[in-house]
Amino acid sequence: MKAKSAPKSSEEVTAPDPSAEAFRRVGRLASFGLEHPFQAALFLPASYLDCRDTEVSALLLDKKQRSPISLTIQSPVSFQGRSGPPRLGFTVVDGNGASFKASIFGDTVVWREKIFQGQTYLFMATGHEFAGSHRVTVHELLPDKYRGRIIPQYPAPRAAIEPEELRALVAKFLPQAIPTAAMHIESQLESIAPLTTLIEELNAVGWTMEQLLQQAHYPQDSIYIEPVRITLQRLAALGSLALARDGVAETTPNPIRMPTLERRKVQMPFVLTEDQVNAIDDIATHLGSPIRPARHMISGGCGVGKTAVSGVVAASLADAGKRTMVLFPSTLVARQAHAEFKRWSPDLAITLVTGDTAGNEDLTAPILMGTSALLHRDAGHVDVLMIDEQHRWSREQREQYRSANTHLIELSATCIPRSQALVRFGHMTVSEMRASHKMKFIHTEMFVGPAETRKLFDEIRPVIKDGCPIFVIYPKRAKSEDENDRLNIEAAAQRWEEMFPGKVATLTGDDDEQSKEDRIQEIRNGTKSILLCTTVVEVGVDVSNLRHIIIVSPQNYGLVQLHQLRGRVARAGGDGWCYLLAPSGLPLQSRDRLQIFLETSDGFKIAEADLAQRGAGDLSVTSQRQHGADGNFLHGMKIDLAVFDQVAPILAQLSPAG
Repeated sequence: MKAKSAPKSSEEVTAPDPSAEAFRRVGRLASFGLEHPFQAALFLPASYLDCRDTEVSALLLDKKQRSPISLTIQSPVSFQGRSGPPRLGFTVVDGNGASFKASIFGDTVVWREKIFQGQTYLFMATGHEFAGSHRVTVHELLPDKYRGRIIPQYPAPRAAIEPEELRALVAKFLPQAIPTAAMHIESQLESIAPLTTLIEELNAVGWTMEQLLQQAHYPQDSIYIEPVRITLQRLAALGSLALARDGVAETTPNPIRMPTLERRKVQMPFVLTEDQVNAIDDIATHLGSPIRPARHMISGGCGVGKTAVSGVVAASLADAGKRTMVLFPSTLVARQAHAEFKRWSPDLAITLVTGDTAGNEDLTAPILMGTSALLHRDAGHVDVLMIDEQHRWSREQREQYRSANTHLIELSATCIPRSQALVRFGHMTVSEMRASHKMKFIHTEMFVGPAETRKLFDEIRPVIKDGCPIFVIYPKRAKSEDENDRLNIEAAAQRWEEMFPGKVATLTGDDDEQSKEDRIQEIRNGTKSILLCTTVVEVGVDVSNLRHIIIVSPQNYGLVQLHQLRGRVARAGGDGWCYLLAPSGLPLQSRDRLQIFLETSDGFKIAEADLAQRGAGDLSVTSQRQHGADGNFLHGMKIDLAVFDQVAPILAQLSPAG
């Protein structure tokens, strides 16, 4: 990509207002991840409006695509509603001087007050053919100041801020933001190589960082849009991977040997699967590394025995005089795991810490287990930190007890995108577990629209009639102001109770621990058979005879959550059924995203797809951004996984790991 001089000025680029009010307005940008005025330059447009076309032939290239075009109204604007839908009709002249018939549908009264014969306007329009001639349909009137320019469109929900207001707000800070942002990015990349070297490696010789950012916001020509965006994404990916690598390097070795490991394996009251043995051995290998502390992921679905792996390792570490902390996402899960650890290793001191044990814990025990309550204790140094269901924790929570020489082991059915990226690029090792002690097969189906909703209910009625339990997951707990809102437990409970009187229970995150246990026990003992709930049952809920789960509005959940919810069924083995229900329909984009979930139950593949769909987030060691855009470089823009793959060899070549 050959450099072209950046534009020196723009109608929208004005001197930034230094007043306190101007900087307070930056707060409007905080919801998009911006914290400082210079970051406005890193908030790249999601798309552009090319308002330079003046020929109707450009509209005919894609007849369904609405495009900006400058047209002069040649004839009077008249109402033509006697036959067909109400519309305005008139003749327009394009930049070539060619005449075409044009129509406007909709609120014709308002439009007649906006446009007049003899005037030139910038329209958003489509072109089509009718009766052998080319016609134009006008959809929107654009500001005249856009004419002849390429206008940036920034990513923002329309309800949050109007596009024009957001564009003006970003533009206010660009003159000072671009030079500062350029220096920021250069400083972030200097540990790899000088910027000129990186630019050369990325085939963008002659460009400066300021020019790249200037062209990204105000491109002089459409031919520069994609190359500039790709170059900026590649630079951001290089920086992100370098930060991840540097974070791993900032540790000190703490090699650990576990002489009793084999004995602890055979003392388990069941025969470990090959996957469990391999995972334990992998952990032992990485704990013994003289180079750096382990940063290891155990990736395995429900029922593969991840808890047994952590139990064997923790016991062996205690035998070696080392301390282990194991964090669990809920009190119920922590209690269950603590009981198992005590049963497997009755000779060891194992302390449980939850919100109910305040003041009664022995924090000197070699094995500490508990919920987030442990994060509010001073347990001192731990040698190994284990995190169960890592996706339920923030990065800061997961690493609160992690010192420079603490080994970190995380367990999950599906890694969060940030962790999956660290695994993919070699900054985190992984053991994949697939084999289960109990063979099971979960059938996953999707039902979309009213007709298929009725079909699903026809399928589950016999199940409920037989007293078999079923979970139904709703995206919301309470009713909203919209009286037509049916996708909440409060409204759904009334409908389900009418259909199946006396069989319905509800459960949400607002319920206390005892209420949660009571509701689950009602399902276990058959007092109730239908549990309407939120994602509160995502982890730690074990109903051995649960074989059916319905997830309402699956488009509202990430693939990781869906996989966790599906894992609630068939935990005792055999067949299970997971139904995705979209009663009001499903956008095509959501169908495509959910397809991988329908095709596989492999958590590692789902995590890879989730990473590709949502983005890796920020890979720097202090980041809380676990998916989506990399907030350290480009705000609001997800870096495609393919871009990371492209630049990883460049990083290895220019700045090999020590």
